[in-house]
Amino acid sequence: VVPFTRNERSAIAGLKTTSYAENVRALAWAHERGADEAIFANTRGELCEGTGTNVFVVTGGVLRTPPEESGCLLGVTRALILELADRLAIQAEEVTLPMTAVATADEAFISSSTRELQSVSAVDGNRLPVAPGPVTTLLAGAFRRMVADRMTSGPAVYVEASDPLAVEDGQDAATFTIHRTGPTTSAQTVDYTMSGT
Repeated sequence: VVPFTRNERSAIAGLKTTSYAENVRALAWAHERGADEAIFANTRGELCEGTGTNVFVVTGGVLRTPPEESGCLLGVTRALILELADRLAIQAEEVTLPMTAVATADEAFISSSTRELQSVSAVDGNRLPVAPGPVTTLLAGAFRRMVADRMTSGPAVYVEASDPLAVEDGQDAATFTIHRTGPTTSAQTVDYTMSGT
């Protein structure tokens, strides 16, 4: 838990931005103390999020995560975890949580697209009862299966750009080809032109 806060009333609260200075500083602070992630409170002292992760706690078999009003980024992985919890009949709540919720949980984990589900074993040096716990283990397995299924059965899309933008008569132009693979493979070419300023 870092001594810095997230401003839940900020104009950019809950948005993914290119300004990572606050996250970099908080993560460095956490690393200096032997932690893998930094957890932020908001200005009201409520649990908010990690530097690039959402936070989940499990107490009495109930999965809880801070709501949008906390100022957290509503991550894609977070949404998928809540969807999986519903499918697996795990009671889940988006609810305001005190900062002590992680340290006093039966189990806890963080989530992101790159970390998927990563169990929390300790908070500020205080060990949690179990890591990973049974709910974390169940959700992590279901998440890995869902990702694997989508990668093998769903369409994949990638964009291929032409050589560097051509500049002719004050125009920037490029050609992009959008490739879709899956049950039906296709390619669509799009010419894009933007007037110079």
